[in-house]
Amino acid sequence: MPRPLRVMWTLIGTATVAIAVAAGGTYYWKFQKASAHEPIRLTAAQMKNLRIDLPETTANLQDGLVQFTLSLEASDSRTKQELSDLTPVVEDAVNRALLQFTTAQLHSEAGVESLKQHIMTDVNALLPNGRVTGVYFATIVVQ
Repeated sequence: MPRPLRVMWTLIGTATVAIAVAAGGTYYWKFQKASAHEPIRLTAAQMKNLRIDLPETTANLQDGLVQFTLSLEASDSRTKQELSDLTPVVEDAVNRALLQFTTAQLHSEAGVESLKQHIMTDVNALLPNGRVTGVYFATIVVQ
């Protein structure tokens, strides 16, 4: 095969590979990676099966008391079992998180959201494998 023909086929092959890589990369970044960041939507039944309800609790704040009922949503059934096994430790972490807040902070929506984030972070630090994906107050009374 003459040298110019060999060079031409090499260039055509290289260009074809480059176009295929570019198309594959575009597809991955546009469709696959974008869907990885979308939150997973659970049905009500799935959420119920992944939820653990803690008993009604009265705890100290920096300058008062709070009475609440709390539910934690596990990422999967294994995490739900971990939460059940660690219930006393989880309750302690929730009580310690509450000690960082004042009654004025918990009278605002921003304060309650901040408390939820603290609880989620503290409980997730306790779990060996899973993670908590949601913190829900069924009731909360601040005094």
